[in-house]
Amino acid sequence: MKKQILNEFISKSGKLVEIRIKNKPAFKIKRIFIITSKKNTKRGGHAHQKCNQILISLKTKFKIILNKKKKLIINSRDNELIYVPKLNWVDLEFKEKDIVLVLCDRKYEKKDYIYDFNDLKKVKSHFKK
Repeated sequence: MKKQILNEFISKSGKLVEIRIKNKPAFKIKRIFIITSKKNTKRGGHAHQKCNQILISLKTKFKIILNKKKKLIINSRDNELIYVPKLNWVDLEFKEKDIVLVLCDRKYEKKDYIYDFNDLKKVKSHFKK
C-alpha cells in the first residue's frame, strides 16, 4: 500500500492527469466504480480476498486507514492515488463531500468481501502457513 503522485500536464485550456501505475505488476482493469460521500461520513469497513484496487480522490481529499493502523490522506489537489492489494482492511473517512474513483482487477463478487476484521486475520494466517 503506497501513495503515488499522478503525472499532470497543464495547458491554457485546462489540465490532464494521467493514471499510470508505477512499480506494480500489470493491473488489468475489470471494474470501475465511483464512491460518493457526504460530509463527516465513513465508508469501507471491509477487505477483499482476491481483488486489488486503486483509489483516487476526484474532488477533495479523504483519509484511508489500512488494517486499522496505517493512516494516509489522499488528496485530489496533489494528484494522489493509493494502490490497495488484496487482504488489506480499508476504512475511509470523509470530512468533506468527495468523489472517489475506484479501479479493480476483478469483477464484483459478493463472496470476495470480508466484513469482519477477525475473519481477515484468520484468512491471512492461513496464507502464511
